[in-house]
Amino acid sequence: RGETASLQHTETTHRLRMSSSMMETETEKRQLPVDDTGGRSGVPSSPSASSVKRLRKFEKPSVAYFSMEWGLSEDLPLYCGGLGILAGDVMKTAMQKDLPLVGVGIFWDEGYVRQDVGGEASPGSQSGESSSSAQKSPKASLRQRESFPKADRSRLLPVSLPGELSVEVAGEKVELRAFQVKGYEKLFLLEPCSEAHRKRLSSRLYQGDEATRLGQEIVLGVGGVRLLESLGKQIDVFHFNEGHPVLAGLELIRLYMEGKRGGR
Repeated sequence: RGETASLQHTETTHRLRMSSSMMETETEKRQLPVDDTGGRSGVPSSPSASSVKRLRKFEKPSVAYFSMEWGLSEDLPLYCGGLGILAGDVMKTAMQKDLPLVGVGIFWDEGYVRQDVGGEASPGSQSGESSSSAQKSPKASLRQRESFPKADRSRLLPVSLPGELSVEVAGEKVELRAFQVKGYEKLFLLEPCSEAHRKRLSSRLYQGDEATRLGQEIVLGVGGVRLLESLGKQIDVFHFNEGHPVLAGLELIRLYMEGKRGGR
């Protein structure tokens, strides 16, 4: 029994050494430079022009960053919290470093709710406490107020589109227009053309019932892909900031199936 156990131990040790040797060999192969024919060369050499081109394309793919909210500045209340701040920081970094990234979002006419504490409710605001209860409360001056300030449209730059841009929401055609933001020209914001559609789909961030929210996600996802296609943007990577723009994936699948989009 002792000899059998010793033989088994020796055989196991031998197999482990062979496995380790094979892993080291594979690692060395991965670290070897790639030649123009796609093969591996054991002699390090300067990369060719085509290799450098491929590496540069790999290192800096063109990215489309889709987000329901964008936190760029306080005078553009197009954000709710961390999700928008993250998207805004990504855009600011892309602008500073001149990275091949474009952003896609929605222009919210009244942005997200603004909450204040104290004082009387201003016209057009919604109070978090009824007037009757406020009169009975000794701390009526500390009641919460909610308002929806208009976003600053003076910073918007209209985008000239080569043709009509539209999506379908609940069986209804919704024509869209697009803007860039002064100082953040890499960001494209979508908005319905008609006042009725704007009131329903792009008035306030994260407001409305499930049907409204779905319509907003159609505008962002489907409309965003169609916008980039109409502008001739060559996009390698589509990034969805959480699940809000996920319908962009369905639009891309449709384009691939219809042969309207290549293997980018």
